[in-house]
Amino acid sequence: MPLSRWLQILGITHFILAALASIGAVLAIAGIFWVAPIAGSTPESAEAKFGNEVAYLTLGTVAAGFSLLLPITILLGNRLFYQRWRVFCIVMAGCELLWGLFPGAIVAFIFFTELTLQYSSTTATILIAALSAAIPAIPIALAIATIIALSIPSKTPRTPESP
Repeated sequence: MPLSRWLQILGITHFILAALASIGAVLAIAGIFWVAPIAGSTPESAEAKFGNEVAYLTLGTVAAGFSLLLPITILLGNRLFYQRWRVFCIVMAGCELLWGLFPGAIVAFIFFTELTLQYSSTTATILIAALSAAIPAIPIALAIATIIALSIPSKTPRTPESP
């Protein structure tokens, strides 16, 4: 399969990741409003207030993380699909890799710790750990594949400059 076809497939995959990131951001923002207490019915216990604050922090982190990933994947997918700006694509793939390593890992850790505290069965814990590892692993794997594909030199012959 030619390299140009691989780059188009990577571009489409980045568009799918952008759609998933936008859905995740919208769901996290909707979760913030769902957790928000109805006017006049604030929780009275300290534990309930702390729980609300943790929920706001978690959902806000998830929304910010996915909102940060969204423009990176859209720009990268567009440039890969049309096979333009090779250096830009490598830099954006590096940014996507950093997203997976830092904010993505933080989001996965928050997701893992909260759900593990809720469910104590072994099967649920293994499933939660797998889901938590998948949150940053998908952009990391996609970024590494993009950097590898872009590091392969193209085989199109260059025409000599005419005088």
